[in-house]
Amino acid sequence: MYGSLAIPVKQARLQVDAEGYLSRTDTTRADALRAVLKKSALVFYGWILSLRFAPSGAVAGAGREQAQAAEFRDDAPEVLHTLDHFAALRAEVAKNGGRLVVTYFPLSYVVHPQDEARWRHLGVTNVAAQITFDDAMCGALRARGFECVNGTQTLLDAARASDERLYYWLDIHWTARGNEIAAAHVADSLSASGSATR
Repeated sequence: MYGSLAIPVKQARLQVDAEGYLSRTDTTRADALRAVLKKSALVFYGWILSLRFAPSGAVAGAGREQAQAAEFRDDAPEVLHTLDHFAALRAEVAKNGGRLVVTYFPLSYVVHPQDEARWRHLGVTNVAAQITFDDAMCGALRARGFECVNGTQTLLDAARASDERLYYWLDIHWTARGNEIAAAHVADSLSASGSATR
């Protein structure tokens, strides 16, 4: 997961297809049309513009539906939806002989504070609350028996140690260095927990 661990709405049920990919079990023609339209630059920038004039509380431009996380509460809808989503995903993965490990990384504005300004008009209002929420969400998952690897602090430490960017400036993706840091963090976490050998 990236951006936030919070899943703001109930998620569609997933299944593993013949090629081993997770796919939705309830896709409609409207969903297929929406997926095609999202790839249109005109539709995308029109949507971004509409959010600017009618903020929805969502963080735009993150590549997936993402709400700006509020204070963590066990009974909050996004917390309950997140736990339900990962429980269903864990069951589906286990049915097919796998083991679910939830890995989480923030978007660039968390790691590079200078990026906050260009995310503010997209719905980012409180980065500290975002960090606190996702740390608590990962803790709630662990308390329920999930393996949850949170890469936030590792990326923050790496960014503070060097001027080299870990995320592209005009893109949500990692640079080569960011990929290296994230991959090493996940590998080290899995090795430490014994998951790498299971």
